[in-house]
Amino acid sequence: MHPQTCALMVSAAWTVGFLTSLIHTLCIKMLDFCGPNIIKGFFCDLPQLFLLSCTDTFINVLVMFLVGIIMGSGAFSMTLVPYIRIFHTIIRIQSRNGKLKAFSTCTSHLTVVFIFYGTLISTYLRPSPTSISSEDRLVSVMYTVVTPLTNPLIYSLRSKDLKAALWRSLGVK
Repeated sequence: MHPQTCALMVSAAWTVGFLTSLIHTLCIKMLDFCGPNIIKGFFCDLPQLFLLSCTDTFINVLVMFLVGIIMGSGAFSMTLVPYIRIFHTIIRIQSRNGKLKAFSTCTSHLTVVFIFYGTLISTYLRPSPTSISSEDRLVSVMYTVVTPLTNPLIYSLRSKDLKAALWRSLGVK
């Protein structure tokens, strides 16, 4: 990749992330918080903050939903389009073993992608929550902890040398 292209992509990601955070921060600033200050989740996320507010959060929920649709569909399409091209290429592979190996690699990557986007959708693209359940806490752990932890495993366990070292360290021959 050309260094200018890389710099442009990094700048775009930082700018979009900053603007998205700024939008939500300004919307949260308009809320009043007068009740209990105990968040019923693992971290301070938008739905948990909305539950603590004693003012109407309709605008905030609407902004969260709209930003989620715009940002989510953009990110999802930027992830999905390359995989469509990859699948199109895999289908043209002549050997059955080659196809199976390629699909095997893509399947593990797509599993992480679907876990990530599925949990994000269930958190940010739903009606305003009236309470935070244990399922909501589990979903937040899935996209903040499980997905980042499984990514290195998926990419590194594709290496035969790493697999062999793992089996040796576990005492399996």
